[in-house]
Amino acid sequence: MRRLFFLFSFFTFSLSLLAQDLITLEGKVIDETTDEPLAFSYVTLEDVALGTVTDGDGEFLVNIPAEYRDNNIVFSYVGYVRTIYSIKELQKLDPLVIKLKRDVELISEVV
Repeated sequence: MRRLFFLFSFFTFSLSLLAQDLITLEGKVIDETTDEPLAFSYVTLEDVALGTVTDGDGEFLVNIPAEYRDNNIVFSYVGYVRTIYSIKELQKLDPLVIKLKRDVELISEVV
């Protein structure tokens, strides 16, 4: 019985050491004007090689190590203005819906 208790305690303790605190953000990225989902837009941790891409419905799920809780998340999509939010700010949003604005730039006439 003692041996069984020891083994159980050892495995439980080992698993708790392997567990890492994560911040999970789950949401959707949409067009600001049309409310259409932006499929395959980028959701990345600023200045860190960590992130994801939204699915075909503009939805995303990203797990961020707790050590980055003070960082920012960057939302970007081709033809739209890059938008940055703090992780703390995003955690307060329910539901988490990010609206990206189209990046319209007028160019002069080509001759």
